[in-house]
Amino acid sequence: MKKLPIFATLGVLGLSLVSLSVYAADPAKPERPVTPTPPTVRPVHPNRPAIINRIKNIQKPERPAVVRPELPEDVKKLIADFQKAREDFMAAQREELKKAKDATKEARAEARERLKDLRQNFVKQQIVNRKEIHDRLQEIKGKLRNDQSKPTGQATDGTRP
Repeated sequence: MKKLPIFATLGVLGLSLVSLSVYAADPAKPERPVTPTPPTVRPVHPNRPAIINRIKNIQKPERPAVVRPELPEDVKKLIADFQKAREDFMAAQREELKKAKDATKEARAEARERLKDLRQNFVKQQIVNRKEIHDRLQEIKGKLRNDQSKPTGQATDGTRP
């Protein structure tokens, strides 16, 4: 009686191994998948191949150069001031992050507050700078519109060109 569970377990194990070996040796199933052969299809257009090869070394037409008017010096200075302020802000931000990296929780909280204040000051400063740049660019657009509204090609002495 004590050997019955052992024999039952061995019987079930043996049957499962036999079924696995029969499944693995099934001659109807190939051992590896067979790759399908490509279909032989006649092209719809008889003078054109079924597969169109990519054309290599295509000569693309040259694009015309974009002619942009030169910005006035005061606008260039405003842009340079913005870029310098941005670099200063980012350097200060990196410095605060380095300090907060090896600090205690309280010091990190203080560093976060300093970063928030630093960002708020930067944003306030840039609102003024953006307004100046926007106003100056609107003036330039107005001048361009006035210049474009003048007829071109007219001679100053009243004769036709």
